[in-house]
Amino acid sequence: MRVITAIGAMLALSLPLTGCGGSGDARTISFHDGSKQAYLLVLLGPSSAPYTLKINHFNPEQSTLNHGAFDAPREFNGGGSDQPMFVARVVDPGTYVITAVNQQRMWGLCFNKNTRQFTVHPGEAVFLGEFRPEKHLAQIQAIASGSGDTTRSVNNIGYYDADNVPPQITSPGADTPDFLAAKKYESQSLPDLHGRLSPAVYKPAQYEMSLSCMW
Repeated sequence: MRVITAIGAMLALSLPLTGCGGSGDARTISFHDGSKQAYLLVLLGPSSAPYTLKINHFNPEQSTLNHGAFDAPREFNGGGSDQPMFVARVVDPGTYVITAVNQQRMWGLCFNKNTRQFTVHPGEAVFLGEFRPEKHLAQIQAIASGSGDTTRSVNNIGYYDADNVPPQITSPGADTPDFLAAKKYESQSLPDLHGRLSPAVYKPAQYEMSLSCMW
């Protein structure tokens, strides 16, 4: 198991992994008609510990994460609650890949060998599915405990990149329970979308490892 790290200022923290995470309440994200951007909505499953799901711009032809100034990961923060939550981000159009999940922003899993890609176009509002963090957070805990990697410094980020569970996210469709729940949420809480929400169309993907996984 290889660990990729980026070292920063020192301040010891330890397991159990607990930290800060925002709700990213989808009701606060505005997305007007005629926008040249795209809207992404995901349902994040509950967890006692906050966690972050990350996506990156993706180059399918080269199987690489893009590295431009505007290509930093888009983060969806969840957990810290016993209830699922809808989280949204407005992003530039393009092709994306589900990159990683982390806990406490210092321990994480890169999905480089087995993940999903999707494409969004200007003006589209897309539901990514329901992300279920349990297996990922359990794997982070097991790897960190088994390797003695249970304390880290602030910004001393470690991402595990081998034999990881692929992203545990549903594949929404027109009649799937996850998408029907998202459409109900849209009608009740997201008037700016005006019924535009549609399910993501996924393709299998893998990407070459880079520091972008852990930005």
